[in-house]
Amino acid sequence: LTRNLESLSERGWKSTRCGGFTLIELMVTITLVAIVMGIGVPSYKNLVVKNRIQTQASEIRSSLAMARVEAIRRGLRVRVCPGESGCNDSTNWHGGWNSFVDRDNDNAREEAENETQLEVHISLDGGSTLTGTKHVIFKSDGTAADARTLNLCTADGDARHRRSIRISNVGRVRVCGPPAAGEPACDINCL
Repeated sequence: LTRNLESLSERGWKSTRCGGFTLIELMVTITLVAIVMGIGVPSYKNLVVKNRIQTQASEIRSSLAMARVEAIRRGLRVRVCPGESGCNDSTNWHGGWNSFVDRDNDNAREEAENETQLEVHISLDGGSTLTGTKHVIFKSDGTAADARTLNLCTADGDARHRRSIRISNVGRVRVCGPPAAGEPACDINCL
C-alpha cells in the first residue's frame, strides 16, 4: 500500500502544472462580467426608481386617506397643505406637507383655536416632484370640498414612472399612472 502511494505521489507531482489563470482566461472572465454588468445595472436603476415612486405615491395616498378618516372621526374639517405648517399659496408639495384640523376654515393652523396638527411629512427624496393644488379639504362627512389632483414625477422625467393622485368629490383617493398591470391609466403633466 505504501508503495502505491509513493508512486502516485511521484506521478502526481510530475504530471501537474502550477495552478492559476492564463491571460486569456482572465480576459474572458472580465469580458463576461462587463457584459452582465452592462445589462444588469440599468435594469437595477430602473427598478430602484420605480419602487421609490410607488412608495412615495402610497405614502401620499395614505396621508390623504388618514386625513379623511380623521375628518369623519372628529366631525370637523381637515386640511392637507404643502409645507410643514399651515397653508400657503404654494402648489409644490415635494418639499413636504402637513395636515391639521381647521375649525374656523381660515387656511391657517392656530393653536389658540385648538386646531390640532395631525401629520407633518418631510420632503420627497430622489429628486421627485409633487405638484398640484394649493390644499385638499376633507369635510366632516368624509367628502372632499373639491376634486383635486396631485402629480408625482421622477427627477429623470421618465413617463413610465409618473403617478397622479386623484381625490374625488366623495373623498376617494386613488393613485394612477401609465398603463400597466393592475393600474388605471391617467393623464399626468409634470413640470
